[in-house]
Amino acid sequence: MIMKPFRRRCSLVGEISQELLTRIQRMNSRGQEELPAERALAQEMGVSRPVMREALKWLQSQGLVEVQHGVGNRVVNRLHKPVGVAMSLQVPDPRARLRQLMEARLILEPEMARLAAGRINLRQRNRLRHLQTKLGVCNAAQEAIEYDVEFHRVLAEASGNDVLLLMMRSVAELQKESRAITLAHSGIALVCTHHEQILKAVERGDADAAAQAMRHHLETAAQDLARQLSSMSTKKVIR
Repeated sequence: MIMKPFRRRCSLVGEISQELLTRIQRMNSRGQEELPAERALAQEMGVSRPVMREALKWLQSQGLVEVQHGVGNRVVNRLHKPVGVAMSLQVPDPRARLRQLMEARLILEPEMARLAAGRINLRQRNRLRHLQTKLGVCNAAQEAIEYDVEFHRVLAEASGNDVLLLMMRSVAELQKESRAITLAHSGIALVCTHHEQILKAVERGDADAAAQAMRHHLETAAQDLARQLSSMSTKKVIR
């Protein structure tokens, strides 16, 4: 007797979540960003506020909605967030997580750079050149880390592969953690030199050279990370 209404409630929340998901997909295609507030949505869709609240919570957990209590609900694209959380749960040891991140990047990013060399557009090329200029005159480690991670994200975008882009966004925070460990040792200048080699190859459409430059960049970073992790305690790795 108790389980029947519970199943019905869960089913209703699922139905409303799917309806909202379809609506969000339409909004994304039109460049719209705002959903009505919880009360208005509940009235519009003919359900109770608790049902609507649970549906919005699910969408928020998926990185699709930012709930703004009393104001409205903003449509966002944070699909990478649940993946990032999953990685922390799957590989709880931070040092192992960083090592495995570098292994994965070595597999993926050279081919990502290869694709970018053949697919990059003018806006992406200008963005990469802007980031490279900023990195070249940057003296602050935290700024350099942001420029570094964004450089790789824009390359993923330039690859024209949305799966690769989602994967790169999912590991962005891990990338920052990795770079924070290695940057003090390798220095900004070396990163800048490697990025310049990658960018020049991409700009001239040389796919093989772009892949080779990216592989060299990541192999150097992986070796540096391994050296740093071997001399650090777990407490120092966790920030």
